[in-house]
Amino acid sequence: YTKDKGIGELKHFIFDGIDKSPRLRMTKNMDEKSAIWIIELVRADKLGRQCEDIVPFVERSLLRRWKSAADDMLLSSYVKKNEENEEDEKEFVETETKKENHRFKMFIVDYHDSGYARFSKCSLMLSSLLGKENIYYATRKTTNGRAIKYSASEQKDETERIGRQGRLIDFKRDYMKHTENHPRALKYGVRSDIVHEINNAKQLILFESNATNNLATDDITLLPRPNDVAHFWNEGADEQNGSFRSEINRVINGLSKNNSLAIQTSILGSRGPFGRNNANFVYVAKMLRMKIVVVCQRDFWEGHYRLMEALASGAMVMTDPMHPLPAYLEDEESLVVYHSMAELKDKIMYYLSHTKDRLKIARLGYEIVMEYHQSAAYMERLIFGNWSTLDGL
Repeated sequence: YTKDKGIGELKHFIFDGIDKSPRLRMTKNMDEKSAIWIIELVRADKLGRQCEDIVPFVERSLLRRWKSAADDMLLSSYVKKNEENEEDEKEFVETETKKENHRFKMFIVDYHDSGYARFSKCSLMLSSLLGKENIYYATRKTTNGRAIKYSASEQKDETERIGRQGRLIDFKRDYMKHTENHPRALKYGVRSDIVHEINNAKQLILFESNATNNLATDDITLLPRPNDVAHFWNEGADEQNGSFRSEINRVINGLSKNNSLAIQTSILGSRGPFGRNNANFVYVAKMLRMKIVVVCQRDFWEGHYRLMEALASGAMVMTDPMHPLPAYLEDEESLVVYHSMAELKDKIMYYLSHTKDRLKIARLGYEIVMEYHQSAAYMERLIFGNWSTLDGL
């Protein structure tokens, strides 16, 4: 994938983040001394490539760097020029060149829903060339055993905790055989195209509001939000992996009937690859009209774009548990985590009736994602952040 044809996370976070960061730049010279390499595994898979397919490129780059250093040394002033000492000179140059560190950092970025099964093999091959200290791995998969399944026909105890959340992976045991850096939890960031549409929708809302009540505010959380709760999902849309989301719809629809709430429980825009690569104005504008946006993850894996989209809209966001939450976000501070359907309903009603508390959480959530989770900050934290902890903090 070239820069102008990048899609998905490669486009939204890696290419866009490098473009927008004052600390990073793209280079076409893979042998540049200060260059680091990034492998984005999902796009590699789509091209029929495996992680270890990069090994020959690494070997050739190391060889070119070694030869370049040897050539530079031959031209340096301290190399003898006597014909009789030519062999000694070559031996000296080779020895000194090999002492220099021509290795570079390799970041393996894994956005797969279920993780990358070949990481151990790949990291072994790469670490033998680059050293364990230069292998960095970030992955969306941080738990094993997540299994949350609901059925519309079954009666459920709403006070029970939500399904099996799974257990946190033992990264030190399972992933650090060939790297000295602790694998990082790879979350989604805020897409720049979504931010663009949010700003467009905000200006439209302010224009319409000024015509009636002279509203003017830079605080997105204070926009008129006539609707109460949204969960953007169509019940039954994906019963294989989305039964949890369908159950959230049923709970919110039931809560609305009993309390006369203004809700949205259907998808606006497109699902799948088109939706993940094209921002939808109608969807974004609807979020800006909501007091609360509820999101939940798929039945068998964690992570989705919806969390960051909702937080960037200025609504108060409620989510099922994540392990860990994205950087700097905390329960009851910048979003609200629900652990059961009963808790979800109770917290929706509480925050709808406690405007000050709701706005405080919404405002902090918005500020955090706009400061730390837009593409430039996202990439800088990936490259320059703390690689001794799971969350990178």
